Amino acid sequence: MQRTTYGYIATFLMDFTVGGAILGIGFHLRALGYGPLQIGFTLSAGMLCYFIACTILARYYPERDPFKAIVGGLILNCISLPLLFVVNTIPGFLFFTALNATGMAMYFASMQAWMTVNFSRDAMNTTIGNYGLAWTSGLMSGPACAAVVGRFWTAQGWGPEYHAPYALCIGASTIAALLAFQRFRHDPPTTAHKERTKFWRSFDTDDYTRFMIIALLMNLVGNISAGIVRNLVAILEVTTATGGLVKISQEQAGYLSAALSGAIFVSILLFRFYRKWAMSMRYVLGLQALILPAALIFLCTHDYWLFVLAAVCVGFMNGFAFYSAASYALQAGEKGQRNITINEVVVGLGGFTGAMGGGLIAQHFGNAIAFASPLLVVIAVVPWQFRLYRKRPDGPWE
Repeated sequence: MQRTTYGYIATFLMDFTVGGAILGIGFHLRALGYGPLQIGFTLSAGMLCYFIACTILARYYPERDPFKAIVGGLILNCISLPLLFVVNTIPGFLFFTALNATGMAMYFASMQAWMTVNFSRDAMNTTIGNYGLAWTSGLMSGPACAAVVGRFWTAQGWGPEYHAPYALCIGASTIAALLAFQRFRHDPPTTAHKERTKFWRSFDTDDYTRFMIIALLMNLVGNISAGIVRNLVAILEVTTATGGLVKISQEQAGYLSAALSGAIFVSILLFRFYRKWAMSMRYVLGLQALILPAALIFLCTHDYWLFVLAAVCVGFMNGFAFYSAASYALQAGEKGQRNITINEVVVGLGGFTGAMGGGLIAQHFGNAIAFASPLLVVIAVVPWQFRLYRKRPDGPWE
């Protein structure tokens, strides 16, 4: 099995567990009687641990052995998931999230770096695009499968509905680990030297850094927005046929989370084939503007299908943010693994800020304000992006 093929399959399975576990934990906590603040705090802890782990890896282990990092991440994932069947307290969930997030941090950045060793710019963009399609497929399939299997799970009397995604996650992580054993048994990953791609050799370090900051800021916005929708979906209220408000069901939430990830998938697919977005401020601003209609929907309505539309807007922007930041991070040659780890730091920071900040806002100001709050982040980062953009060099910048 080629390294890219294995990377796509394993990444799909790993993100399948992420999407399913987040959905299950959110409804598990709701069933235990916890409110928005406790749900946001617990789920944000996972992203905080991911942020801390990626920061440590980028700072102290930038040239780490990808074999040890990938396999170690898979092992931690397999060890942590069964805990979900026995924990029923917030400290128990925090222990799980710390263990699981550390494994994910070890896995994702090293996998992206290993998959693209010594690739040309076009090959790297294609590979990262395919990688993005793989992880978004996992994040989309995990909640969607959990929504369907959850009904069957309770109908069979096997336990609470939120146990269904846990069982699916354990199955997916086991398959990923078995595939790793088969793939790495005779051909472990190596720390092969990477050269800076030809495209970036014409730019000095400051030019590269400026564009990376623009891309990372957009990725931060995207992950804050997606973090709120994905982690706090259990607290949403939707209208009934009689016009009243009820808490969203796990099945509805699963499909909503799947719509978010599906939009990320479509976004990456489009930009994978349409390359004129590279280094263009028009796309950065245009896609960040999608947060406006999403915020208005969350502020003005409780219609379920409009919530799905808002999730699609958030996901489409988040997909472009991931693709642009990851693609250029990996083009830094020997610093590629370090830079992609920094990009994962931003992913963790955004997810933590979205879940924790959204939970706090929902607790004190209501769900609608919480889900619309990413609009304030967009307003805050756009002037910074323009300031960096004005310093652009002559060349392919648009």
